[in-house]
Amino acid sequence: MSVSNSVPHRFAVPRRVPNATYTYARPTIVSVPQPLQPPLTRIAYINILPRAVPSVHSPPELSVSPTLSISKEAFIAKDGLSETDSFWTRCYAKCGLFCCMPWCWTISAVILGGAIGTIIFFALQNTATVTTGTPTTTISKTTIYVPSPILNNTCTSVVSDSPTVLVYLTNSTSFSYTFYQYTYVAASTMTTMMLAMRQNPSYWCLDDISVTYNGVQMWQNGGFELSPLTKYYTYCNPNGAASSGSISPSCPRSGSYSFKDGSVTYSDYISQSFSTVVGGMYNISFWLSNLGAPTNSFIIIIG
Repeated sequence: MSVSNSVPHRFAVPRRVPNATYTYARPTIVSVPQPLQPPLTRIAYINILPRAVPSVHSPPELSVSPTLSISKEAFIAKDGLSETDSFWTRCYAKCGLFCCMPWCWTISAVILGGAIGTIIFFALQNTATVTTGTPTTTISKTTIYVPSPILNNTCTSVVSDSPTVLVYLTNSTSFSYTFYQYTYVAASTMTTMMLAMRQNPSYWCLDDISVTYNGVQMWQNGGFELSPLTKYYTYCNPNGAASSGSISPSCPRSGSYSFKDGSVTYSDYISQSFSTVVGGMYNISFWLSNLGAPTNSFIIIIG
C-alpha cells in the first residue's frame, strides 16, 4: 500500500491502515509558574450622575403705575426714542423747553444761564472801548529865562513880539550829534524860526534842520549842502562877533557839509521865514553837536 505524502485536506478524515499497530501517548501536563500580580491598593468608585438641565424662568412683565413719579426710563417707550439716546435728548423730546415739570424748568434755566454767561464773558473779553469826540491838544508852556540881549536886538526884530523859545542850552559840556524834535502850533500866517549860537572856546555843529507840515517840507537847505548860506538863510551878527558861523565841511552829520559856529562873547543868528496855517501843527527837528566846554549858548525862537 502506497502512502501519499501530500498534505491532506483539512476536511479529510484520517484513514486507518489495516494490520498496523498504533501506540497512543498520554499527554503530559507541565505546570508553568505564573508571576504574582501585586494586589490592588485602592479601588476608585466613580459615580456618574445625570446632567442637570437648567430651568429658564421668564421674568414677570413690568408695569408702570400711573401714580409713580416719571423717571428718565419712562421716556423710552414714547416719541420714537430708544434707550441709546441720551437723557437730555429724551428729556427735551418729551417735555420741550417750556415743560411744566419743575425739574425740567431747572435744567433748562441752568443750560440757558450757562450759555448766556459764556456769551457775555467772551463778549467782554473782546470788547474795545472806543471814545469818540473832538481831539484836543494841550500845549504846556514852560517859562525859560533868556538874557535880554539875546532876544532884544536888531536881528530878533523880525520875529513876533512874543516868540516861543523851543530850546535854550547854556554852558553845556561837549557832546556828539544829538537829535532834537519839537512841535509848534502856528499863531499867524507867516512864521520865522531863528537860531542863535555862541561858543567861546570851540564850535557848535548844526545839521539836517527840518520843518514839516502834513508831510510837506517847509525849511530850505536844512543840510547846508548848498551855498552860499545867504541864498536860503538870513544871517545876522549884530555885535560883529569873531569866529562867526558858516557852512563848513569839517563836521557834517550827513552829506558833506554842516553849519559850524564858534562866535565869541556874542551870538550870531541864522533864520528863515515860511508861510503857515493858523492852528496848524508843525514838526521841527535838527541834529546838534557841541565840540567844546563853556562858555556857550544855543537858542531857537519861533513866532
